[in-house]
Amino acid sequence: PDGFQLNSTVYNALLQAYANAGVTSSAEDLLDRMISLHSRSLKEGGGGPFKNVRPNTRTFNVVLNTWAKRGTREAGAKANELLLKMEEMSAVYRDRISQPDIISYNTVLSAWSKSAGYGGQAPSDTKEIVGEEAAYKALELLDRIEGQSYRIKPDRISYSTTIAAFANAAQTCESGNLMAQKADALISRMRDRMGVEPDDYSFNGVLLAWSRTSGGMSSARHCESILRSMRNPTNVSWSTVINAYTHAGGALEAAGLLKEMEDRARDSARHQSSKHAS
Repeated sequence: PDGFQLNSTVYNALLQAYANAGVTSSAEDLLDRMISLHSRSLKEGGGGPFKNVRPNTRTFNVVLNTWAKRGTREAGAKANELLLKMEEMSAVYRDRISQPDIISYNTVLSAWSKSAGYGGQAPSDTKEIVGEEAAYKALELLDRIEGQSYRIKPDRISYSTTIAAFANAAQTCESGNLMAQKADALISRMRDRMGVEPDDYSFNGVLLAWSRTSGGMSSARHCESILRSMRNPTNVSWSTVINAYTHAGGALEAAGLLKEMEDRARDSARHQSSKHAS
């Protein structure tokens, strides 16, 4: 009776194309059009060709991802604004069609993390939030996710991405040591509050934060202590600590770590060789 019908799946496909091309403005325009078409359908009695064009969780997530991938100064603020619109729509309709999921929240955390890597004062006439302030915005969002544990729980990506936000801010603000301490604290927080075990990416983010501070040899040694506590540090882990010593003027310590890496590589090669021989 309603004739030819469109649905959100068709729009989501085009949104994904815009996301792949990095065309954020076109993705946002299309999302706004979907909201407008669906609202008009409701005002006209809930029928017509656009009654099924309501944006769903995937719709919003694709657009959120365009901001996270773009990673510009305003990315965090723009993604967060979109998340609030998503939550508002879900509350108005009282259903889960457009309700944010963990992908939504993690994507916004990623956008905040990118914005945290920009320094300088954001112009007063823009919505930009950068540097240390952006890192704290990521932490605020993580707090909100933890507060919804009855519905949704933060995962390893949530914590690791927030750690990355502080690591990025550590290189752009004067309080680099404080940023590294905040990143460090998230390791125990993810274990104690949610029982989430940190992985290499989590630890590498903390190492990066400490390596970017102006704490000199003290920060470099703390980096090494974290490295020693890791079960299976990666090449990135070792390289980050070497960089920390390098920036702190610890050439001997950096050389010692490189020598240890070489010894480990030889031991690993011998182990593999004997394994194949047997």
